[in-house]
Formats: sequence, C-alpha cells, structure tokens
Amino acid sequence: MISFTPWRSGVGRNVAIAMLATIPLATLWNVIAAQIAPERTIQVLRLKGVTNSPPPAVWSWQSVADGTLRAATARAVDEAPPLRPLFIRINNEVLYTLFGEINAEDVLEGDRHQLFVTSSIVQYCSRSPEGARQKVERLIPRLREIQSYYAAHNRMFLYVITPSKAAHLPEYFLDRVPCANSQSDRANYLPTVVHLLRDAGINALDTASLIHALKGRDADLFPRGGGHWNQLGLAHATDAVVAELDRLAGSSLIPRLHWRYDMVDGRQKGLDADLAELMNLLVPRVHYPVPRVTYLPSPPCGDQPWTRLRVAMIGTSFTDMLADALIAGACLKGAYAYRYMQVRHGAASESWRLTEASDEEAIRNADIAILEENEGQGGEFLYIDRLRAITSQR
Repeated sequence: MISFTPWRSGVGRNVAIAMLATIPLATLWNVIAAQIAPERTIQVLRLKGVTNSPPPAVWSWQSVADGTLRAATARAVDEAPPLRPLFIRINNEVLYTLFGEINAEDVLEGDRHQLFVTSSIVQYCSRSPEGARQKVERLIPRLREIQSYYAAHNRMFLYVITPSKAAHLPEYFLDRVPCANSQSDRANYLPTVVHLLRDAGINALDTASLIHALKGRDADLFPRGGGHWNQLGLAHATDAVVAELDRLAGSSLIPRLHWRYDMVDGRQKGLDADLAELMNLLVPRVHYPVPRVTYLPSPPCGDQPWTRLRVAMIGTSFTDMLADALIAGACLKGAYAYRYMQVRHGAASESWRLTEASDEEAIRNADIAILEENEGQGGEFLYIDRLRAITSQR
C-alpha cells in the first residue's frame, strides 16, 4: 500500500510551497538584474541565440506621460519569469515534433534534417551575373583604397571569399524552396565576382569555390546542424590562405598546414550545431558525425619569423574560425579576428572583448590584413567601411 505520510506530515507540502514561493522571488530578482547585470538573471534552460534585452526603464515624468515607462516595465516583467525559457522550449518542441515547424528566425530545415540560414537561401536564389557586377562595382573602390594603404606601407592585404552552405548543398532545399533564377545564373555568379575583382587588381582569394570543388571527395565539409564550414573545410580553406599569402610575398612566408582528422559521432556543440541550438528545442537534435581536425605543425612552433607576424582578420564569424586555424595550424601567435569590427578574439585573448581604439591602431599596423566576406555578400556590412576609414587615418 502506498503511503502519503510525508505529505500529510507537512514535509512535502512545505517543500512544494517553498518551491512555488521562489518563482515570484526569482522573477522579481530578474526584473532588477536585467536593469543592472543581465548576466546574473536566473533562468531554467537558457535560450540560445542573440536576443535583444529590454531597454532599461527610464524613470521620468516624460516616460510616464508618453507610456514608454509602462511599456518597458511590462516587457521586463514579461521576460523575467525564470521558467519562461523552459516553456518556450516545450512549445518549440511540440511545434517541431508534431508539425515540423521551426520557431526560430532565419532557420530552415531541408531534406535529411539539413539546417540552413533562410536569408542565405534567398540570396542564393536571387543570384545573377548582372547582380554580381553591380555588387562588385560598389565594392571595388573600397577594397582598392584599403589595399593601397597596406601596399604603401609595405604590408600585405588579402580579400577572402568564404563559402555559403546554401551554395554548397542546394540539393537539400531546392525541392522545398524553388529558386526563381536559373542554374546558369547561380553557377556564373561567383566566377563573375572573382574575375571582376582580380581584373581590378584586388588580391582576392576564392575559398568558396575551393570548398565546393571538394564536395563528395572527402567527409562532409558542412555540419548537418550548423551554418558554418566544419573543421575539415576550415583546414582546407586556411591552407589556401597560407598558400596565397606565400604567393603574394614571393617566398615561403608561412609554412603550409598539415593535419589529420577523425570522424566523431555524438552530441555536437558550438559552430557544428549553431543552427540546431537556435531552434531552442527541449531535446536538441545535435547528434551526428563531424570531422575533428588535429594540426601537425611542421616545423614545430617556436620563436620562428612567421610566429611574430601581426595579422589582423576582419569579417564575419567565419573569420573567427580562420584566426583559430591560423593560430593552431600555422603558429601565427599574433593573429587576431575582429568580428564585424565589434569584438576581438585571438591567441592572447582569454575571452571575447569589445574592440577599442588600440585595436584600430593594431589593424593599421598589421603586417597582414585579411578582409573576409561570405560569398553571398558584397560590401553590405559596415565593417568594410570602418576598415576603410581606419586605414585612411594616415
């Protein structure tokens, strides 16, 4: 016979009451912490991805009169409950499991559970040689000014085009999202971009075409649940960057990369599962094989000439990975990535931090400057204009 003595004695009831009492207390704490120290809020199963924190409530007669204080307070209270992320994950799990619906902005699932950035598919399906020419015409004057600055100071500049997963694996979504353009339009887009850049004298490296050409020859180069190349694709692209820098220098400036890889099947995380994590499911779908690369420095790292090179890499999140690979595989201890010219990461950085005026000086004085854009872009992001402004301050 089942006994409910603990509950009747008040122990279970007191525990339940205490647990329920913590919810409003934690909610009140979160309302206050969100205004002062958002990282100290209490959450159950925090959500993944970038979210905009509610703006701090401004206490003034004006904010009371125009309703902004009420709106800010209402949003803060709405987002404060500690169980809110858990309920969102439960809701997302139900929508996905029962109806196949993804409750995440800019994420689309193709065949065999391949995840894509929706906006990259839109860009891929709108490509044309004419569109390529228009983008490059806007981009060339800016790149030429930046490259001229580094050339005038006897330094190196390289513009790197990184691959889009949508362009690499279109067969997984074309039957779900038919493209308005033709196969010819899509095939000729990137070659047109590269041809126009090089004709204009821009030092341009097309790692996107390199990665696409390796498709099917080795392990997959993009993870199923991620939007960036995996470690094997990164290794091939980084080695191509080193080879191009050696070619521009006219010497063996940096040793070529050597690596081995092993397939690892299990729960993936980080950039191997960034899109899957953005779905914020109760049970994330992040179990699949990915290649893990081990770099084999040859000659070994030490106080070699190339280890003292100052390398500034400006671009998207692909740049972060390039910097990590150059540090690990080529011993470039002075390599730093400046994501969107907003945060810095490198060998000497224990954690990400916002860029400062000193970073602008470091970028200007870099021995090698690498500017990266994804193949679906063409000067849309402001970090190119900011680099142009920095290098114009002579």
